[in-house]
Amino acid sequence: MFIRKITYQFKPEFDTEKDHKEMREALSRAFKDTEGMRSVSPVMPKVDGKYEVITVYDDEASARAATEKVQQEWNKFSHMLVEVPQIAHYGATLREYL
Repeated sequence: MFIRKITYQFKPEFDTEKDHKEMREALSRAFKDTEGMRSVSPVMPKVDGKYEVITVYDDEASARAATEKVQQEWNKFSHMLVEVPQIAHYGATLREYL
């Protein structure tokens, strides 16, 4: 399995439960059938107000193949965000080694 972390921050006027829900639902629909994606886990905001989403893929190839789709979907919400979401790849999960 392979992990991708996306970090983002809402502009203050969009940092509402309504906007969070709208974005979560739209991204969930968009990523539901993404090949190789096993799970999507939102993480509560950190002290600095940034949110994170952790996605787990079957392997690195699946994660890399989904990158364009992921970026396109996030771009639909760019007007709500302080900056472009930061995407980081972290590699194999510990579970693979247990």
